[in-house]
Amino acid sequence: MKEKISIIGAGSWGTTLAVIIARKGIDVELHSVFSEHNLKMQKERQNKLFLKGIVFPPKLNVNSSLKEVLK
Repeated sequence: MKEKISIIGAGSWGTTLAVIIARKGIDVELHSVFSEHNLKMQKERQNKLFLKGIVFPPKLNVNSSLKEVLK
């Protein structure tokens, strides 16, 4: 089974944790409760609101569906 981590909460701490884990080669799903925030992070591949300038690694996926993140 492939390892995957889900992080709910895309503030500075959740985003930092997601980036660190993804840099280690583990798939990460990051979710914000704010749909517009999810869309911006998906498009820009960074969290300019809380962690400007840190580009998301390829293993970090922003997912706007809480149901999918919890699977």
